[in-house]
Amino acid sequence: MKKILRLLSPYFWLKIFLYLANKRRFKRVGVNFRFDPFSSISYDRIVVGDNVYIGPNSHISAELEIGNNLMVGPNFVVLGGDHLFGIKGKRARFIKPCNDSNQGKIKIGEDVWIGANVTILKGVVIGDGSVIGAGSVVNKNIPPYVIAVGMPAKPKKRIFADDDLIYHLKELKYSDKTILDVLDTRKGYIDLPVFDNSKLAETDYTYEID
Repeated sequence: MKKILRLLSPYFWLKIFLYLANKRRFKRVGVNFRFDPFSSISYDRIVVGDNVYIGPNSHISAELEIGNNLMVGPNFVVLGGDHLFGIKGKRARFIKPCNDSNQGKIKIGEDVWIGANVTILKGVVIGDGSVIGAGSVVNKNIPPYVIAVGMPAKPKKRIFADDDLIYHLKELKYSDKTILDVLDTRKGYIDLPVFDNSKLAETDYTYEID
């Protein structure tokens, strides 16, 4: 009955129409991309990979590149620029930067998980495989395969020790060069504790790639 009522809802069909119409407006979109069409998005400046989910009520105003297999919680905010202020004799409300001088491209790597209510600011790069905790504000680059939280977000734990990370990346068919690049980018965080997932049994989850 709930499914029937949903199909009869004008709101449901409006959402489908907006989704299909707005999906065409992105600069480039991969397969199996899902997003909330009622979100506020600067479509033509965004490149989206495969298997990407962006939660509802997002606001994205940036030149943004998103890697494959990203999942994002609700109320996601991405700001690729900021306002000018503190100029003598000028009201900040009416100062407009020239030539996008206040803009910075943002890049989110592959296999990233971003929690609810996260804000990402201009010029940031988030490395592959990282997790950004709910409520965080990301204003600096985050290395690959770490858990980062806070305002501002800072790496708190590594995801996999280096040996396990090499095995993991080889299973995902990363090239040897890319694996070395990932390890090199993360080497400054070698003293961080490793996220402990040892109590998770295979019966506790399923693994199905769409």
